[in-house]
Amino acid sequence: MDLHKIFSESLSFDAYQKAVEVMTGEKLNSGNPDEVSLFSHVSLNDTRIQRLLKTLSFEDFKEDILSVNPISLLVISEGWCGDASQILPVLVKMQEMNPNIRLGFVFRDQNPLLIEKYNYKGTASIPIVIGIRDKEEVFTWGPRPEPGLKLLQKYKEEESYTKEEFSIDLQKWYNKDKGQTILQELLLACKSK
Repeated sequence: MDLHKIFSESLSFDAYQKAVEVMTGEKLNSGNPDEVSLFSHVSLNDTRIQRLLKTLSFEDFKEDILSVNPISLLVISEGWCGDASQILPVLVKMQEMNPNIRLGFVFRDQNPLLIEKYNYKGTASIPIVIGIRDKEEVFTWGPRPEPGLKLLQKYKEEESYTKEEFSIDLQKWYNKDKGQTILQELLLACKSK
């Protein structure tokens, strides 16, 4: 799989957002007919993204962000994905602070071979971030930060912990954390090689 080629054909963040808007407005899906039922999430996710783009501040991490060597981050996502609404703004802020960080976005359901290769524990969970340096994969990250993965594990293991409780707890965690853990995990990954 030629990740460099996929990245060169990927969308910028603005183009990705515009494509999500068009698909939602026209009730189109990016390849999965079951996805249409998730369109109700897109508006809420867009609101979250816009709020986070205005409010996230990583000035305390400016030196760490600026120290990232040139890297391309290929992001597999979909507009309806709640985790993406929290993670994409962090990536955009990183890119704004360091032009050596390049972002490219692709839709999961338009890229079945890609998500098959980069699935998370056998699932097509998103978003997935693939770090590419010198045309080679250097890391993968996702579909959510470690504390979110622990909440998911709790949901899967504890029968009394409902999906609604999981969703509420995850959103509360994201709101309290303000992107700090996502940023720290991504910085660690970007600097790993």
